[in-house]
Amino acid sequence: MALRIPVRYVNGYWEMISGGGLPVAEGALAAICIDPSQITDKNFLSAVTEKRWVRILRSGTPLCVAITPDANLRPELLKFFEDPAHFRHSYTTKINVNARFLRIHLAGPTDMQKSRKENLGGLWLKLKGTIDRGVESSIILLPSVPGLKDTAISLNHAFTMLSEVFETQRISHTGNVYEQVLYQESGGVWHPLKDLRNKELANAGRHVIKSLWDLVAAGMASNLFEEK
Repeated sequence: MALRIPVRYVNGYWEMISGGGLPVAEGALAAICIDPSQITDKNFLSAVTEKRWVRILRSGTPLCVAITPDANLRPELLKFFEDPAHFRHSYTTKINVNARFLRIHLAGPTDMQKSRKENLGGLWLKLKGTIDRGVESSIILLPSVPGLKDTAISLNHAFTMLSEVFETQRISHTGNVYEQVLYQESGGVWHPLKDLRNKELANAGRHVIKSLWDLVAAGMASNLFEEK
């Protein structure tokens, strides 16, 4: 568990609020939580707070939703689940051992996404710098289950709609889409969306670092030009 230690930046060093240096090991890593108004370099601030939508899956991509069906589920509904004998998935997340999987698909863009000039649907990771601000999906195509609408407007909406039909034993029909929704890698194995999210967050970190190095390089070039 990480500790939260209040510190103050004084004369080029971080020190305890009460005074004195931090008694930490050489090479220790930490994250700074700071009010943006205290950042003195506006270009740096822009680089670490840039808002972006990164498309991580494209329109037409199949996804699977982990559902724990009611023990008294109507037999005609069982045909909509993936065959567990052929459904290979990873266990890097908290999925009920009795879960079964329903296939859905990413479809076209929503009106909001069209206003953002997105012509194709898919799944986006919303970022602020390197901070995850959630996922945003296009329209979701649902299985053709009698009594169920054909589409949902988000992954959370899709999960709730499917849960209400297949998990009638539950009081609440919400779930963590990062853990309960899976995507398929090229090797055929299905993984929770959190695995894809973590990969993209690592890429976001590299994007921000590149932006910062570009700022450094631009500053160095400007200094060299001024010296001439």
